Order: sequence, then C-alpha cells, then structure tokens
Amino acid sequence: MKTKVYSVKKTKKQVPAILGMPGFVGTLKGGRIEQILQELSQRGILGLGMMYDGIEKNVNKVICNFNLKKYLKNMQKAFEILYNNPKIDNERIGVIASSISGAIFAYGIVNNKTNGISPKAYAGISPLMGWPYFGTEEQRYLLKIAAKRKAIDEFEITSVYDAQRGIKRVIPIECIKEMEEIDGIAELEKIPLKNLEVLTLIGNLDERASPSSMERAHYALGGKPDGIRRYITGHALPIGDIKEPVVEFFERALKSA
Repeated sequence: MKTKVYSVKKTKKQVPAILGMPGFVGTLKGGRIEQILQELSQRGILGLGMMYDGIEKNVNKVICNFNLKKYLKNMQKAFEILYNNPKIDNERIGVIASSISGAIFAYGIVNNKTNGISPKAYAGISPLMGWPYFGTEEQRYLLKIAAKRKAIDEFEITSVYDAQRGIKRVIPIECIKEMEEIDGIAELEKIPLKNLEVLTLIGNLDERASPSSMERAHYALGGKPDGIRRYITGHALPIGDIKEPVVEFFERALKSA
C-alpha cells in the first residue's frame, strides 16, 4: 500500500488528522483527495493519503483490481500509521472517502478495522456503497452475463476527467463475482453509529452510483439532514465545488474539539 503524508507546521501540540481514501485511482497526485488534504495541511490538520494495493497504472490506463479483504487491510494499516504518530491527536481523526471507498469505510468501521481509533468526522464524496447501487439494473445484469460467458476481459469506468487527460480506467471482469457481495449500506445497518459527524456530497446526475443510496448511507452513518450537499453534476464532483465545503467541515469538526 502506498501512502503520502501532508504535513503541518511544527508545533508542540498534537494536531488533528485526516485519512484520505480515494476511489479507484492510479495516483494521488493532482487528484481531489490530494487537493483537499493539501489545503487542510495549510490550516493545521495533518493529512494521510492512501492508495489500495492492486491498482495498476501505466501511462494511459488504470486497472482496478477489486479485493475487499485486501482493501480493508490497507485501511487498517493506514489507521495504524495515524495511531502510531505521536504528533497526532487520536481523538480528532477524520476520514474522506471517495466513490468505492465509501463502501470500504463502511465495512472497516463496522468490523473494527480502525486500529482502536473512533473517527470523529467523515466526508463521503459520491460514495459508491456496493454492487446493488452501481449503474443501472440492466448494466449490472449485462456485466454478470459477460463475466459468466467470459465475453470480455474488463469493463470501463473512465470518468470525464480521465477522458480529458487521455486516461482509460477499467475493472477486470473477473472482479464482478466479489463485487456482487458488497453492500456497504446493509453493513452499516448492522450496528448504530454514534458521535460521528457526517458530510455527504451527492451529484444528482450521477450515472455511476445511485444518489438515493448515498442519502441512505448518510443516515446509516448517523448523519443529519443538513449534512447533505447536492450538486447538478455526475459522479466526478468538480473540486471547485466541493473543496471549500469539505475543508470547512473538517475545520469545524476537528479543530474546535
């Protein structure tokens, strides 16, 4: 697992920190998670960006191998890094999760993969909570048939921003079987979560993940109605729209604690 620290100015006091969990990306560099963590670090909140094992990137193609068990180990290791950093106040930890990381975080927090840390604040950016909420029912059916018949090797999840940069993003078709088992909302509904401040950013025109499922996940996490932000856009929410609301949310939730 690759990680990157976004440091703060030297201080004798312990500082709050954010774990940044991006979606299926080949690099943190220049992405939305990095831009948010960079801004937060300038405001005294340390950032730790992580990337999942099994994401392969060459010049213009990102291959996203889905493996829940491996991804949860990555998440647990990231929390361990935060826990063992003496500069960090473990009572003031936040999490940003984008796209599929919404489901990973759900499984992680329910199954105690946070190394004893109880996150205080959570922001979900277009959270994709699992297979039942991916695309349309027809798309899911066709992908299952394609996987069964071994008709294709991969399926494309290229975003608008990927296309602008000449990048193609795909998931190997053999990952479908494991993806079918993922339902982060059902996982969250197993236990009531308390004391977690929640911000959920939703694109009303999202074609990748169901907007209504994002709202369900928000409330399953213990979120309040005023913690939902909606935008007239698709899955890839523009950084210009979401950066300041996310930064302000974590400043209020963590620095005032």
